[in-house]
Amino acid sequence: DLLVIDQPVLRDYQSTALAMHLEQFTEKPAILFTNVENSKYPVIANLFASFKRIAWILGLSSEAGLVEAWPR
Repeated sequence: DLLVIDQPVLRDYQSTALAMHLEQFTEKPAILFTNVENSKYPVIANLFASFKRIAWILGLSSEAGLVEAWPR
């Protein structure tokens, strides 16, 4: 569920374009860019791109509980 990109990418355009491209598919992995040009920090994208991952982040056992847990 995590795609690691080690190739150099431009922070402003390439990382965003790849994240948007991957959102078109059924599988929506979180993306870790480890080599971002002009940045000393890695960048992570698409953390909230799937209901399954949001449920996991919130500590829910499945996506089904997401709607019930959201207003809390």
